[in-house]
Amino acid sequence: MDPTPIPIRFQVNGQPYGQVVPPGITLLSLLRELGWVGVRRRRGVFRLPRDP
Repeated sequence: MDPTPIPIRFQVNGQPYGQVVPPGITLLSLLRELGWVGVRRRRGVFRLPRDP
């Protein structure tokens, strides 16, 4: 397996966001890294973090 980190780019709340993610990262762990809370698999609804 190639241990090279995978650079990804996407937008959070309309703001560009970039982060080097190590291989094998999951969507849930990525959301946790972004500080997203209220992720429930029961309803399959993703809640955005409250603005400070």
